[in-house]
Amino acid sequence: MALSEITGGPRPVGPLRDDERNAGAAERKGAPRKNADNVELSDEARALFEAARTDRFERIRERVQSGFYDSQQVVEKVVEGVVRDLNGGA
Repeated sequence: MALSEITGGPRPVGPLRDDERNAGAAERKGAPRKNADNVELSDEARALFEAARTDRFERIRERVQSGFYDSQQVVEKVVEGVVRDLNGGA
């Protein structure tokens, strides 16, 4: 049996309408999907994260107060990083 017998004959396909052409564009451009994955952190994980973050900020605060970041070695490292970034990260 030929396909034209099932469909009633060939059907011409015209150009897409704007709404058909743009269908799904939001999903392709990184819009959140309906079935996106989720991650939930336990209260314990949140507490551990907050403690680690607090410890890190405290170490940074102590270094700033002690003048650690004013040393020539640190200044040179910062300048090297800035120059590297300005040159495209090479």
